[in-house]
Amino acid sequence: MAVFPAKHVSAKTLPEFIAWATKRQDGIAFGSTGIGTTVYLSGEMLCRRTGIQGIHIPFSDGSLTGLLRGDIQLTVDNLPTALTNLRGGKLRALAVTSTERSPDPPDVPTMAEAGIADFMVTSWNALGGIVAPSTGSTDPAGTHGLRIQNSGCGTLCGRNAGGRPWPSMCQALEGTAPRPGQEPPVHRA
Repeated sequence: MAVFPAKHVSAKTLPEFIAWATKRQDGIAFGSTGIGTTVYLSGEMLCRRTGIQGIHIPFSDGSLTGLLRGDIQLTVDNLPTALTNLRGGKLRALAVTSTERSPDPPDVPTMAEAGIADFMVTSWNALGGIVAPSTGSTDPAGTHGLRIQNSGCGTLCGRNAGGRPWPSMCQALEGTAPRPGQEPPVHRA
């Protein structure tokens, strides 16, 4: 999700932000946790694809604090990182980088809807593989009391280890990561 500090930038939409940023003689600063990260590459790609002169500022603890202070004008980060400050009005979202809108916040367009075609970025989520205590007393696979589950709210959130519904986990994770089948297939040459 591409976000900017509401207090320091007056744009309301991605085209407005691009127009504002491209007029700035010294360009804008965008932040990440370092060169080579998904957040860095996403910011760099957005700047290059839109003609924005972007200067990368790495932050060892993430770019959110720098964004809120106005030290940088843009970051393209994961939704959970920005969600609290989006809800509180401190950040504004330009667009999500997935192929579909997020259920939270649902009013933020995709990059394609905002005017930038073929801009899709997703990142691996820690829920790609969950290690949880085994419910069985035997260990035929030699897993030493651990089992690995595939990600997805259907698997993780559907039932807890005792078989009871775990809706609070689903609600907490809803909209924070791509859902299976949400992204188009990757074509390799």
